[in-house]
Amino acid sequence: MDCRDKILSSEYYDVITDFPIDALRYAFFDLCYLEVDEFYNIVYISRENVRNVNEYIFDYKSVPKLYGLMQGEVGSQGFDPNNLIVSGITQAQRAPLGLTGRGVVVCIIDTGIDYTSEAFRDSQGNSRILAIWDQTIQDGAPPEGLHYGTVYTREDINRALQSPDPYSIVPSRDENGHGTGGGRGQQAGERPDLYRGRAGGGYRGGEAQGGQAVPQGFFHGARGRAGL
Repeated sequence: MDCRDKILSSEYYDVITDFPIDALRYAFFDLCYLEVDEFYNIVYISRENVRNVNEYIFDYKSVPKLYGLMQGEVGSQGFDPNNLIVSGITQAQRAPLGLTGRGVVVCIIDTGIDYTSEAFRDSQGNSRILAIWDQTIQDGAPPEGLHYGTVYTREDINRALQSPDPYSIVPSRDENGHGTGGGRGQQAGERPDLYRGRAGGGYRGGEAQGGQAVPQGFFHGARGRAGL
């Protein structure tokens, strides 16, 4: 089993360490890990080599919680700017600040994204998405320095958009819709004509109206996706 297989296997835990990786080399043969920086690493360890958390709770600095999506239908109600209003984003977009997010790159870690949606295209019909890292697809090239998933560039996405069968070129889909809904909220500015839902006649901005998106998704299974 190589490192990529260990990362994808549900028989291996993802452990974040805050000490030099050399401290583990003597204990684990053929150690699989991803270096975050000189101090932090993500180490993939067989479940057989990890003690029961319930029995040794004080040996762990922290035991992460598991978060899921909120209940409710996704995408059926149109764009609702209420979250932007209560968070103060719409106020920052008005004078005197006038912040639009132009020049900003937005990274979305979610269930995926419907890259074919008009919401993620510019006025020329080209994609505003810089890249998609789909970690459920293993038959393409992963990001540099990583071992899993497939990266689709803007060029790939634009080529797919020009095809009568876009998913034959970029097969990444958002089957849940949550990621697409969140992305629309962030990218709403360039195509305001698409966002005339609950806003009472035409809300004209998202969190980063002039920004570009780098969306990702989550595994549809036992193991989650890490952020880019």
